[in-house]
Amino acid sequence: MKPSSKNKCSRLINHCPLLKNLIFILLLGSGIACAHTASTTCNYNQFFRGQWDDFYKRALCCIENENFQQALEDFQSSLERRPPSKQFDRRMVRTYGMHYLDYFPHREMGFVYYLKDKYEKALKYLNHSIHSEPSAKAYYYLKQTKKKMQDAFQSNAALPELTIIEPDVINKTPDEIWQSETPFIIKGKACEKEWISSILIQGKPLWIDHAAPCVEFNKTLYFQEGRHTIRLEAQNIHGDSVEKRLILNVDQTGPVLSCKKSNEPNMINIQAKDHSGQISLWINHQPITSTENFLLNWEISWPESNSELYICAQDKCNNETCATISYDSIFSSPQLSGLIVENNLLIQTDARSSHESIKTNQIDIVLNQKDNVFVYSDNIKISGQIKSKRTLSQILINKKPIAIQPSKEIFFSRHIYLRPKDNVISVTATDISGFSMQKQVHVYRKIPSVFQLKYRYGLSMYPFVMHSSKKHNWITKLFDFTQTKEMQSHSYQAEKFEKDFFNCLRNQRRFRVNYRGKAFNDSNDTQVLPSQSTILGDSYTSRFGLEITARIVDNQTSAVLTIKDVYREKKDDINIYGMAEELSEKIHQNFPLIKGEIIAKTEDGFRIKTSASKLPATVWPMIVYQKNSFDTIQGEESIIIGNANIISSPHENNVKMIFVDGCLGERSIQGGDLFIAR
Repeated sequence: MKPSSKNKCSRLINHCPLLKNLIFILLLGSGIACAHTASTTCNYNQFFRGQWDDFYKRALCCIENENFQQALEDFQSSLERRPPSKQFDRRMVRTYGMHYLDYFPHREMGFVYYLKDKYEKALKYLNHSIHSEPSAKAYYYLKQTKKKMQDAFQSNAALPELTIIEPDVINKTPDEIWQSETPFIIKGKACEKEWISSILIQGKPLWIDHAAPCVEFNKTLYFQEGRHTIRLEAQNIHGDSVEKRLILNVDQTGPVLSCKKSNEPNMINIQAKDHSGQISLWINHQPITSTENFLLNWEISWPESNSELYICAQDKCNNETCATISYDSIFSSPQLSGLIVENNLLIQTDARSSHESIKTNQIDIVLNQKDNVFVYSDNIKISGQIKSKRTLSQILINKKPIAIQPSKEIFFSRHIYLRPKDNVISVTATDISGFSMQKQVHVYRKIPSVFQLKYRYGLSMYPFVMHSSKKHNWITKLFDFTQTKEMQSHSYQAEKFEKDFFNCLRNQRRFRVNYRGKAFNDSNDTQVLPSQSTILGDSYTSRFGLEITARIVDNQTSAVLTIKDVYREKKDDINIYGMAEELSEKIHQNFPLIKGEIIAKTEDGFRIKTSASKLPATVWPMIVYQKNSFDTIQGEESIIIGNANIISSPHENNVKMIFVDGCLGERSIQGGDLFIAR
């Protein structure tokens, strides 16, 4: 009896395991999911077990295919399959084993109602989500929902109110701000009846976690010497904005001071010029006069008992220019007009005769700063004396002019900022005939140990996991070229974001960041040091937008230190870079570079003092150090003493507790030592 066709097929399958497995995969990939009508209509090509996470994932797929009603039903079914105590939005919900899911059913239902123009319900679900687990996407669509509701009722939103709290002088007088030091800190708040959408300073947005009726801001700005216009703008959700402008003058140069013999016997004429419009004159440490003008002109009889006069002029920013003038230099020798431009009581003297012979050069430049020196500070004061056969008409320091009065002999000093490593400082003098002479000094700036990158907090960044609302089985991945193109686009977006985000993190030099992926080559990764934490992330794409979430996980405890996210509807390169910049800024705001001083030892640690307005929400490692001054070197090296952790929340009077974690140096931590966050 011949075997039937059925038996032949059975024997063929049993003797060919590969064919058997192929048939099983085909059935699993196409037949099982088709048993569920919703999975078919939503193109959910995954195995459906009927668990809460299956309904949630399929609902996301339904949104992608605009099957909104089925999406709402699936979100509700997902919630019903969870315990009543866990029916809320939450990140990193465990599904099974070591698998986790960012679970936002209320947020996504709010989003669906927003797409269906049902704004009251959208508002309800989005607020519910934000109350449970705030997210950038929820805040974004809450803002859009409020905007749509206002437009529907044709209500006119009031303009935002912008209040500047610090510096306080801004709210009291329209005068310009003058200060000698940088950075410049500006604090304030913006309020509006509904929502403040964004705050911009100098045209760049301040990254705030979410829009709110009142948003406080605190920004540190760095400026070089000169006059700067600072623009502040607050916008509501409709784009209506209010702007304030303030003028900041960073003045680090003292008044221009000159002394000469008067036409009257035994009298000298003192002139001081300063662009701040406020000058005070002191002679031999005694106040003489002051003016609210740009020029102070004063004549005084030379005191008979003095062979020298110590003359100082002070401007609005307390910059001082001082000179020691001898009687002989004014009355016995040919007339001297001395000019000193300096800061912070750096004094020049005209002890040498102003008309020493200039043997070889028409202009002689003598600098007080030695050549080929190294310093630890980020600035240096360059000073010296310039003598010329002809009247000097121009003095340039690093190609920037200083204000002078025509004279054959000039004393000068100016504040110069230094870049790390090599710096060249040039002084150029030109006389009225056009003849010029230049002299240079080379300064090498060293970074104190405690500020070096190896002592910063280490982060290892891994490639972000890509997620899509469209669920593809292996057949669609092979033969659906449209979906393949979408996956390639998502891959490009994720890789571009990773590179931009990495660069934004590294460029601020707050963290020591290493990349552990293949999306791009970390060319600066020459020395890999152990990292304290790891950056893990997820990238969620859909036809409606792109959401990216980053988690910082402690390598020792596996504790999640913070979770930050960003969201955009547009996914072009400009918006992807904006997302990277925003996420980097949010992380930097969460972990500020805290500095302070140890006050005294206590039973369980140390009392400390810091001006930081915000501390990290978790235990954060500190470096304890002391400054080591050198007589011949400007600035201070830092000697590392040990490790420490801030372990308590702030108390009154900026007093916190600090706990010693280990020791790196030769002695124990004590009062008077300084600390800085890793």
